[in-house]
Amino acid sequence: DINAKNDKDRPYLITLKNFEYAIEYLKTTSFLKSDNTCRNIIISEFGVTSKDGEIEQAAGIYYLWKKTENNDNVKCLLYNSLYDLDVYDFGLISKKNRKRISWALYKDMDRPKENGWCKDLYDGVVEKNNLVEVSGFLFNKSTVSELRINE
Repeated sequence: DINAKNDKDRPYLITLKNFEYAIEYLKTTSFLKSDNTCRNIIISEFGVTSKDGEIEQAAGIYYLWKKTENNDNVKCLLYNSLYDLDVYDFGLISKKNRKRISWALYKDMDRPKENGWCKDLYDGVVEKNNLVEVSGFLFNKSTVSELRINE
């Protein structure tokens, strides 16, 4: 993720950190549809490991959804794996067939009546890890004082 940058010479390295750049890249002339509008975007095969904990996995999924929910070009988020299939534990359901917190979050996060708990979970992870959100990105609070933000 540290190599993900908004760099026109590296548009193939897209992560949660810089996915907005992919959208801007697709708005360049050579990628526009015949009516000069941006193509619809489907984010597929994304995954967040549960190695750091189930709550952190769910918060990572919510973070991407939150970053994409108001973008008219992003039409769909397709999660990589329902079940854990390898050593990375990306599944929403564990190898022991137990539904993780992220399974419930993925099911509820776009349903306004049900998603209050999703935001609370995300906010809890942000607070627990001493993070702050700036312009849609998460930073450690201790490094924010070093950032220069142009408004």
